[in-house]
Amino acid sequence: MRARLDEREPREAFRALAPLIRYPAPFAPESPDTELFAEVSQALGAEPLCAALAAVRAAPDEVDALYKLGYELIEHDLNGYAAAVLERARALSPRSARVLTELVSALERDLNHVAAVETLRGAPDLVAEDFLCRYLLAFNAALTGDLEEPRRLLPDLLGDDDPRYEGMAERVAGLLARADGLAGVRPLDESDLLGWHFVITGGLLLHRSDAGPEVMRGRYAWVQDSTARCLEGLRKVQALLEEAGLELPRVFALPDPHGAVVAEAAAQLLDLPLEAWPEEGSEQPGLVVAYDLAEVGGALRPLLEHRPAQVVFAHAADWTRDFPLAADLTTYLYQFNTAPWDPQLVVEEGEVAQRGPRAVPLEERAREVIHAELEEQALSDLDELRALVRAARELPLQHSAGLLRAAGTRERHWAGSPVRSNRFA
Repeated sequence: MRARLDEREPREAFRALAPLIRYPAPFAPESPDTELFAEVSQALGAEPLCAALAAVRAAPDEVDALYKLGYELIEHDLNGYAAAVLERARALSPRSARVLTELVSALERDLNHVAAVETLRGAPDLVAEDFLCRYLLAFNAALTGDLEEPRRLLPDLLGDDDPRYEGMAERVAGLLARADGLAGVRPLDESDLLGWHFVITGGLLLHRSDAGPEVMRGRYAWVQDSTARCLEGLRKVQALLEEAGLELPRVFALPDPHGAVVAEAAAQLLDLPLEAWPEEGSEQPGLVVAYDLAEVGGALRPLLEHRPAQVVFAHAADWTRDFPLAADLTTYLYQFNTAPWDPQLVVEEGEVAQRGPRAVPLEERAREVIHAELEEQALSDLDELRALVRAARELPLQHSAGLLRAAGTRERHWAGSPVRSNRFA
């Protein structure tokens, strides 16, 4: 690690250091690992983080300083390290709800929901007194597959009259309603990615990876996308709109780099006019199409609210991090993804090479999607997906599938789930 830093490779130094300093390893402000982390942070130019770390090293038992460092680490997506720092703060101030909820937030973002639940159950007085502690216990318990804890806590959550907390209580009510609606339809076990994606986000997942079924359970770690997978997603979108009884009048193209191709292909397949999504948004019904919502930028904001017959479709979504909204329909989940029109790795004469993108007009790329050859089993799970839509139509509308809702806030895309997948560090 020291050699990497001396060789001016601070990111590589941190990658080697990270497993030594993340939760549940204890945070020791004066340890060599902490000193090295301070040097790495300085080399990376993370000034606010350096200042917070310096404050802690000057006053190792100052709870506010530890809290601020934990917060700064979360801001840098260093959630495992933040949890270690905040665990020290909690040991020094076990009656602080503020410290406890920040610690649990770090654990949740680190997808360590089991530790989050155990930590909250270890502080029953704070859970009884504080709404956020109760909400975090209910939500994180659900993300471990335990639905009994949120059922127990839901009456208290709904009974709180503070308007700031209404959305959180409704989130728990919604996921429980969707789970109840899947009784006899989905197993909701540790491998049911389709069922849990619907329960947690209200969205429908259209494709599950068969790569490493015991370790990925339907998600992708690294994937090179294909025009055939794009067509599979669109064919399933078409079938589920029909199942939902939705006749949409247009396709909107969101402004992400590859969304125009998928939107053009969707318009051709559905035989609908294609319009650009206005930056200020639109009240009009239609299928709103992106390749990946993470690439959309500011045009995403108007989509935070459901509108009548306005359905959001994202072909690909990063499953390893939270995102402000979940698409109503998503083809697949990835950690690292290469679009069909980006440079891709190929094997040529026994050697791995990179094949660059061809200079092809958008309309031709869309035709390549429409005329792609589907794999034999590509549409074999359509009956499962249709059954989900039928179950969703029986739910109260405010808790139903996203594609059926006409009002209310879209649920976030959550990285956490009772279905665990391996991910690259």
